[in-house]
Amino acid sequence: PPPTMSSLYTISNFLGSFVRAVPFFFAFKFFGIFLFLIGFCFLIMILACSTPRGGGIGPGYFLQAALGQLEISNRAKPISLVLREGQIDVRTRQALAAISDIKRFAEKEGLKSTRNFEDFTDLKRSAAVWVVSASEPLSFEAQSWSFPLVGSFTYLGWFNLDSARSYRDQLEKAGFDSDLRPASAYSTLGWFRDPLLSTMIPQSQDFGDLIEVVLHESVHSTLYLPGQSTLNESLAQFLGEQLAEKFLQAQGK
Repeated sequence: PPPTMSSLYTISNFLGSFVRAVPFFFAFKFFGIFLFLIGFCFLIMILACSTPRGGGIGPGYFLQAALGQLEISNRAKPISLVLREGQIDVRTRQALAAISDIKRFAEKEGLKSTRNFEDFTDLKRSAAVWVVSASEPLSFEAQSWSFPLVGSFTYLGWFNLDSARSYRDQLEKAGFDSDLRPASAYSTLGWFRDPLLSTMIPQSQDFGDLIEVVLHESVHSTLYLPGQSTLNESLAQFLGEQLAEKFLQAQGK
């Protein structure tokens, strides 16, 4: 089928993202090439992607996903290096210094040991991604988007706010109730090493939310059932909150 205006708009936006990612691409040449090839592999998924009526996603969605992940991964710097350089504010320094303790606690509680959150990426924006979800009017049944290998999801993440808004409008024109919200973090489910993102660090020095997010994403890395996005999110939300409270109690807070 011909590309929708939403697809064309998304592609144009993320050509701009590609230009911004170019310096990082050359700085990490081989890793960048690998990520970019993985992104193009995801384009193939469009051939087998099941989407709601009127809510189809074109190649632009997969392109933005590949470029967004490429930029985040290539801008990541080891937390140990960021702390040594000392070019961050006190709040960020305190947050980064606490990550190793949170990871050790998570492993002690039975969560999978990973190399996630060993690096830091300063996104210089208010959200990691913008999440779009939808349902039929007057219905509590969420629409889902199904992909090969990774199963179905009741939401789609966009790295560009304008593109997320455009897709939300597309869903509403197709008759869906839709929702658009920012997300401070997301998990690549083991496909890549997830860095700690600047959007995960709260504006105050109360790091309870940061602790919960790190533990939440660690649950995803430990257990994720394809096609069960509601269960996955509910489990990660519950365990993340419970473990965060336990961690704070152990710290005497």
